[in-house]
Amino acid sequence: RKKSREKSQTDDVEELYISDVSHRPVIIIAVMALVFATSLMIGFTSGPNPILLLVVGAFVTLLIAVARFRTRQLELDLPHVLGIEMPIALAISGLVIMHVFSLLGPGASNQNLSSMGVLVVLVVELSLISLYQQDNMLDRIPIAIDWIIYPLLADRILGAVLYESMPWPLSIDPFTGDMLEWKGPLMALEICLVSLVVVSFWIGNLRAFKRGESESGFSLGLRAISVAILSVGFASIIMIITTLRSGWARNQSNAVGLGILSIALAIVSIENWFEGFTGIVGVLYCIIGMALVILLICTIPMNGERWSMMLAVNSHVLLILGLLISGASMLIPIFLIILSTTVWVTGILQLRKSMRAWGLVDLSAAVLFSIVFYGGVIFQPQILLIGLSVVALELGIVSWLGLRNEESMVNS
Repeated sequence: RKKSREKSQTDDVEELYISDVSHRPVIIIAVMALVFATSLMIGFTSGPNPILLLVVGAFVTLLIAVARFRTRQLELDLPHVLGIEMPIALAISGLVIMHVFSLLGPGASNQNLSSMGVLVVLVVELSLISLYQQDNMLDRIPIAIDWIIYPLLADRILGAVLYESMPWPLSIDPFTGDMLEWKGPLMALEICLVSLVVVSFWIGNLRAFKRGESESGFSLGLRAISVAILSVGFASIIMIITTLRSGWARNQSNAVGLGILSIALAIVSIENWFEGFTGIVGVLYCIIGMALVILLICTIPMNGERWSMMLAVNSHVLLILGLLISGASMLIPIFLIILSTTVWVTGILQLRKSMRAWGLVDLSAAVLFSIVFYGGVIFQPQILLIGLSVVALELGIVSWLGLRNEESMVNS
């Protein structure tokens, strides 16, 4: 019961005895498999066809209704796959695969998203069916949300990778193009994502209030990353706010860390249609990265060891990416020195061996990048003296702190 997402824990012995008793609709599954196999061949040879996708979706919905009706008569449950009923899981997976295969056929265009719009509607409809006549909604709704977001994410990424038959994520302007083939599907997807984000936040708070339990920080952060990849920006903003708030309230550093990385993805996505971000993405990354470095320093007096590793990782990622994007890669050695000193000192004062080793690696990388970027200039007497002085200053600070906290570091 603890491993099953769709079932809450219970003390009822009778219910525990019959928990795994289910009815497997073999005929329904076989018919669905046959329908999808035929549809895959048709889509692969004829290209994207929203009408065919809609007809297949309606047919498998009818089959799921039959399977549901039969199991209700037997007073049994359907077997589950990753928390959702097996026929529904098969239907969603089959529709996604069918759509991806059709994108490999003739006539596929990354400027025509009408079939993606139909897929969004069908996946949402099937996920809503999984909630029909269920009792434990607090467990079922998060599962349904995941079964909407992750299949659509897989469809989007696979479609972009395979001959670029779908537009790449984070590169879409939703305000241009045809209403039926471009704006409409993107609008449907964005409305769907906004609704899912709001419902997810509401259910998370409701579970915390009624049961005193919360979703894992990794699951929350991974959902934020996925929404940021799929969204054109509006749903991403709401998801980032809710993820950071929930992660901070629940002391989930991994949720907050992934939420911060979602900010970086959202900035790239918004840049495609908001001119205010054009050309300053790298600068924004650097600003956020330096803010994280300051917060990392603040964890020392505020006893925030829980957050230090997350802040160190994200500050490295955003600062280096920001310098590369903004064309200021020559400054990477300087910022690596800053990061090295901060991480090393934090590791000493918080008694964390991994961060002390990380600081040494940053310092070595700073020296290596200095040689690569500056070449022979670095060996000029004046420049070499400045560089060695900076390294000596950092090593002096680290050595002094190490000697001062030697006993505590040995015991740790």
